Amino acid sequence: MYIEYENQVSPSDISIPAFSRDIDIGYYNSLDDSATRDFLRVPLRMEPTLSVSSGYEANLPVNQQGNQLTFFVQTAGGQGVHGKAFGTTSKVYAASLIAAPVFSDRTKDVIFARTIFSTANQVTKEPSSQIGITWDIAFE
Repeated sequence: MYIEYENQVSPSDISIPAFSRDIDIGYYNSLDDSATRDFLRVPLRMEPTLSVSSGYEANLPVNQQGNQLTFFVQTAGGQGVHGKAFGTTSKVYAASLIAAPVFSDRTKDVIFARTIFSTANQVTKEPSSQIGITWDIAFE
């Protein structure tokens, strides 16, 4: 997963990035030009878990009880992909679920989904802690 953040002067500042459905790896490469924005590229903390999304329990055969995957990641490290600090002035404002066919080669990453967090859900990194993100994808 890519976790986007912005280093801010005040924790009360709000990040409102542009949103586009056609974002690709080029967008993330362009963050190198930003003075304040960067992203973390973090692996899943565990294999995605399979469950049934709410309201679909009766629709799925007993031997196929699963139409939702849950992914979990946690921030790690002290700097982003482009070298900007990830610390107590960093506010996480967006995340992307990616396919990384070769984890050691970021150029092969493919964006599967992206979300920008509402201002109420943007989180500033606290000292001595990390930020966890859980993402559900339901196949309905």
